[in-house]
Amino acid sequence: MRQERDALGDWSIDEGAFYGIATARLLSAVNVPGPAFPPELPGNLLRVRQAQAVAFGRSRQWPGRTAFALEQAAARLAAAPERLAEQIVVTPLHGGGARSLVLNVDEVLANAALLEMGANRGDYHLVAPLFQLDRGLQSLSAYMTAFHITMLTELSRLLTATESLSGQLERLAQTFSGQETVAQLQYQDVELSTLGGDFGRCGDSIGRARLRLNQERSALIPCWQGPPEVLPVLRELTGLELAVRRSQDDFPRNTDLYAELSSQLKNTALLLLQFCSRLRVLAGQQREIGLPRLRANPAFSPAQPEFVALDTAAQLGFAICGADAATTAAIQCGQENAGAYAPLFTAEIVRAGRCLSALLRLLSEQVLPGLTATPEGGKNRTTATPLQAERLIPLLGYERAVQVARIAALTEKPVRLVVEKMKLLSAEQLAQCFESAEAKADCRADEDEKIFSDA
Repeated sequence: MRQERDALGDWSIDEGAFYGIATARLLSAVNVPGPAFPPELPGNLLRVRQAQAVAFGRSRQWPGRTAFALEQAAARLAAAPERLAEQIVVTPLHGGGARSLVLNVDEVLANAALLEMGANRGDYHLVAPLFQLDRGLQSLSAYMTAFHITMLTELSRLLTATESLSGQLERLAQTFSGQETVAQLQYQDVELSTLGGDFGRCGDSIGRARLRLNQERSALIPCWQGPPEVLPVLRELTGLELAVRRSQDDFPRNTDLYAELSSQLKNTALLLLQFCSRLRVLAGQQREIGLPRLRANPAFSPAQPEFVALDTAAQLGFAICGADAATTAAIQCGQENAGAYAPLFTAEIVRAGRCLSALLRLLSEQVLPGLTATPEGGKNRTTATPLQAERLIPLLGYERAVQVARIAALTEKPVRLVVEKMKLLSAEQLAQCFESAEAKADCRADEDEKIFSDA
């Protein structure tokens, strides 16, 4: 054990720990279980401190030896997230706002720098985490800058993933444009559609979601509130074109940017949840598509479709919705002092972004590439639906076609059989009305099969 001292007195800390007395006191006073911070947040906070060390070393605001040791220690810790995670013992549920995590990171960095200098952990007269590392940059500003950096990187991945998924859906829309299906609408209404239409509509909505995510990313670029000489170094370290925040006190007084970002992540997840639900219906009860198998089915149900990937995707979507609920509650309850709850809602937003990236990657890599069509299932489905009576309108008129549809629905008979029984059309007219459409669908199905075999 080693002894550290602050204004409140002495404290014993495990010799191998890199965190210090402030973090140890917090854990002793408020020891709560909870998920850890996403590793990107403390990692990017180290990047902020590294940029300060470089800039202040160049301007000689910090002694050269101290600045170099901090720079090297920050680089080493940021490059070893597993090692850093072991020392980040504060969670988003701990009180104290951003200062709790920032002090935890600063103590770890200070002690790592002390070892670089050949000193001992706790020799804070050489490197002081409380009064030196936070120079010129408030704890909340440093933390929110790290959050912006984290989400700018995550949103870049999301923009790439949504673009890839949208392209895949457009190609599937063309491939399945000839396979008819029955689309379920609200209030039990149904309509004839195509599988290509399902994929095309989802692709369009993902494209619009991508535009909105790009707008959110642009709004995150202005984030710097510290010394101007540090910003160019931070840009170089992160590879991001960060900018100065125009209003220095925008946060915590305003939280609309973060509420909108969380909401947009949730809305994108809801689009994908609807799409996954539609795929489950098409593969399950309608048997119009085949999903790729990720594992062998048990012997007693070898023909049953496998929904492992879709179930995983759905639960990722549920997690994103839960993160948005926590973010909304924290922002609304903390309107007078949103900074107190910033660690919670920022951590939830980062988790939502990571879950959305995983969801998009799962659909792009595991579900869509192995998806196959079952034309016979779609043909049986569309043949059995009373909506086939739409084909009769040019020959029988609207009212008589509706009558046929009602009889077909009540008797659960195909429309064509009802027309034959009622002797409403001649054999030639029936062939013209139904067989031409079926032949056209079969032709398109053969083309689809050829495309898959060539691929």
